[in-house]
Amino acid sequence: YDEWDGASEGLILVGKKDKWGFIDLEGKEVIELQYKYATKFSDGLASVAFKKGNYGYIDKLGNKIIDFKYENADSFSESMAAVLVKKQWGFIDKRGETVIPFIYQFVYSFSEGFAAVSLNDKWGFIDKTGMVTVNIKYDGAQRFSDGFAIVVLNGKWLFIDKSGKEMIAPASYDAIRDFKEGFAIVKSNGYYGYIDNTGKLITEIKYELVEDFKDGFAIVKYAGISYNGIYTFIDKTGKEMTGKRYSYLQKFATSFVLFSDPLGHKGILNRAGKEIIEGKYAKINLKSGVF
Repeated sequence: YDEWDGASEGLILVGKKDKWGFIDLEGKEVIELQYKYATKFSDGLASVAFKKGNYGYIDKLGNKIIDFKYENADSFSESMAAVLVKKQWGFIDKRGETVIPFIYQFVYSFSEGFAAVSLNDKWGFIDKTGMVTVNIKYDGAQRFSDGFAIVVLNGKWLFIDKSGKEMIAPASYDAIRDFKEGFAIVKSNGYYGYIDNTGKLITEIKYELVEDFKDGFAIVKYAGISYNGIYTFIDKTGKEMTGKRYSYLQKFATSFVLFSDPLGHKGILNRAGKEIIEGKYAKINLKSGVF
């Protein structure tokens, strides 16, 4: 295959010569590579199209479930999907019934019961009945995550809760990502750090690359270091969990990290930062969280 987009709900989206289809976790082709466009499976359905502007949905057997009639169609989230009709966005359910009318300029998928929507270049939030729950007044908005959403108003980054209550970020950042496990990545002058949901920095803004917190820790890459050994991972206090830094780290399963040292030797760390498999192997194959 020329391309692939990771596993979701037991199937992997793969592409070859501009055609997309699905294989199972053993590599067996389940749905023929025949689509011009496709998304990963979500809520048991995938958005696909044979040509641009003619999207519909299939199930995991490749059966057509919702007709190919939409100009664009996002993945299902919380049993609803955003679709485009006559250049306006709305939402359908898994039967293909319209549940929120096609009136919006842009939308994001539902998250934690709410969706960010745009009218006249301003953003707000609706619930699953289509009721506006946060006024459509912001210059930008992101999805709700961990009970908060990031919005922009007059050049200022704000956090809002689900009632619409605003909290101004205590510092000026170039960007703020969604909260994950109570923390959000912030960017300033090309570097990254983390804040908690009160806006307090838990790390310096000093990393070149970062990941969201997951299972209590996050992989980070130091900036401006020319020698080998620039990756580590941190806990939610910002403390480094590894006794040394590595040339490469990759999280897998829920509690393990594959590492590579400056000589290219590979091993396994646990979430406490301890090397449970010594770094002496040229290659380690990871499959379904088993090594």
